[in-house]
Amino acid sequence: MRCIFPEEHILQLEISGKQTVNFVCTNENLKELVIGYLLNQGLIRLLEDLKELRISSGGETAFAVINESDSTIQIPSSEVGTQTKEALKWMPVDHVYHIAEIQDSAEAM
Repeated sequence: MRCIFPEEHILQLEISGKQTVNFVCTNENLKELVIGYLLNQGLIRLLEDLKELRISSGGETAFAVINESDSTIQIPSSEVGTQTKEALKWMPVDHVYHIAEIQDSAEAM
């Protein structure tokens, strides 16, 4: 019998250098998952608050750099995970999303 359920994996999210949360998710729509999380948590209010978003080629790690000029923003931190920060720095990245690309894809929806 063949399994018809989508395969899930763990996505580690690092925000401005801090490992914050692990998601159990499919490998689809990771960019939208991360942006939705940042908006929902109040870490960004507008897409312009997201300076950079990188997702590793295998979808294991997402790196987000946000505008932290608002002193009320508190980035949650987690020590969960087996990889060190040094290892995460060198993880291959499939694509770097620029704000214009994110806005264009949001407008197309």
